[in-house]
Amino acid sequence: MRKLGFTALLLASALLVFVAGTLSARFGWPPYPQMVRVWYALSGDLPRKRLASDRTALIAAFRQDQRPADLLLAGDSQFARGEWRTLLPEVKVKVRAIDGETSADLNTRLDTLEGAARLALLIGINDLVAGAAPARVCAEIEALALKLKPQPIWLFAVLPTRRAGWNEQVEKLNGCLKIRSLANRWRFVELFSAGEALPALYAQDDLHLNEAGYRLLADRLKVLLEREP
Repeated sequence: MRKLGFTALLLASALLVFVAGTLSARFGWPPYPQMVRVWYALSGDLPRKRLASDRTALIAAFRQDQRPADLLLAGDSQFARGEWRTLLPEVKVKVRAIDGETSADLNTRLDTLEGAARLALLIGINDLVAGAAPARVCAEIEALALKLKPQPIWLFAVLPTRRAGWNEQVEKLNGCLKIRSLANRWRFVELFSAGEALPALYAQDDLHLNEAGYRLLADRLKVLLEREP
């Protein structure tokens, strides 16, 4: 009888811990933010699985991390989902990208985009998907890019998608970003040709890169690092 009581108590405790952990992760309650910061401090990498509440915890982790780096990747999921320690093993990379970020979101955390010799910026697709006009997104990206250090930056063209409607907007935005890059002496980096859809070979879904796509992106970054050490 005593053994059954102990088992019931153990199961109830496990259920309580599970429920508390789920609620903590869902709403960003302690100790979830602290756990994310510990994960980032120990691994130097982003948690592979994210909930909407992760953004606050990730930004706190970014601010806590003062390690110098060769390259900082700023932007949205296109940078955030890469396994950069595997893709660029000889390069000290800081990933300062978060799933779902818009240019306005990134503008609220510019202090996290510091501490590296080189900075690459890839942002804008989420603005377009949300319905923002390409000219407006271009102006917002230029305004935030002008605040970033070090300069000049590597400004990546927004990657095309598998949806024609989105790609029309992507092409307009990239045309504007290319002009603004020339005016500001930024290196404008295009992974795919203008007007091209995201090739199926490199696509995980309609929007994101697969493993082959990330290898292609990493190869381009390697070339940039070799040319501009």
